[in-house]
Amino acid sequence: MRPMRHLFTLALAGGVAAGFSLHVSAQQTIKIGELNSYKAQPAFLDPYKKGWEMAIEEINAKGGVLGKKLEVISRDDGANPGEAVRAAEEGRSLPPLPEEVPMIKDAGDYAGTYTAADGRRFVVSDDGGQLALAYKGQKVVLQPRGTDSFFVNHPDFTLFDLHFGRDKGKVVEAFYGGEWFTNERYVGLRQFPSPPQWAGYAGHYRAAPGNFRIVLRKGKLWLIAPEDDEMTLAPMPGGYFALAFEGRPARERISFDTPVHGKTLRAPLSGVAYYRTFTP
Repeated sequence: MRPMRHLFTLALAGGVAAGFSLHVSAQQTIKIGELNSYKAQPAFLDPYKKGWEMAIEEINAKGGVLGKKLEVISRDDGANPGEAVRAAEEGRSLPPLPEEVPMIKDAGDYAGTYTAADGRRFVVSDDGGQLALAYKGQKVVLQPRGTDSFFVNHPDFTLFDLHFGRDKGKVVEAFYGGEWFTNERYVGLRQFPSPPQWAGYAGHYRAAPGNFRIVLRKGKLWLIAPEDDEMTLAPMPGGYFALAFEGRPARERISFDTPVHGKTLRAPLSGVAYYRTFTP
C-alpha cells in the first residue's frame, strides 16, 4: 500500500491523551508530520488530503485536542518515500520533486505483452521515450525507480514496484511481488517446484521496528521491505533462512513458526519476532 506507507496519520491526534508524544510548540500547537506521494498519485491522494484537511479544521473548530490546536506539516516525497524518510532522519532537505516523468533510455527494450500463469496480462509500449502500461483499459506511464524497476500508478500495483528481468540483455519477464509475468521473448522453464510449506510462509509480517512481506516467486522465497528492497531467502540447516541482498549473503537470518491452517503466524528475524498481519 504505497500511498500510505510512511504516513503519520491523524489517528495520532486522537491518541494524545493515551500517551502519544507529539511536538508541541510554544504557541501550544500540536504538530503532526505527514509524508506522501501527492504529485505521483493525485487521483488517489488528492481526495485523501482534502479529507484530513477537513478533519483538522473540524477538530480545531471544536477546541483542538486537550485545548491545543492541531497543525499538519505535510511534505511530498516525490514518489520516493524511502529516500525521503532517510533524509528526514539525517536532517537533510527532502529530495526535489521531479518536474515530469523522465525519458527512458532504450524504452523499446521493455515493449511487449506480459502474461501470468493465471492469464492476467498487461502490455508495455514505448510511448515517445516513456514507458506506457496498458491494463484493464487504462494507460499508465511508468515512473523509473531504479535499474529495470518502475512505479505503476494504478490501484492494482500499489504494494510493490514493477521489476523487469533480462536474459542475455533482452527483457523477457516482469515481477510484481510474488507474481511472475513473461513476454513473447521468454524461453525457459515455467514450473519451479519448492517445498509445499513455503507457500504458508508468504504474507505480511509486522513488529515494532517495521514490517515486510514474504513472497514465493519462481520457486524461491523473497523478503520485500517497505522501500521495495528485495532480498532472497537462502535455506540453512535447522529451518533458518539467510537473507541475501543483490547476491551478497547477509548476517541476518529468519525463520517461520506457529503454523495455523497452513500459514505461519510468526517470523523471528535477527532476534525480533514479527507477526503475520492479515492485510495485503
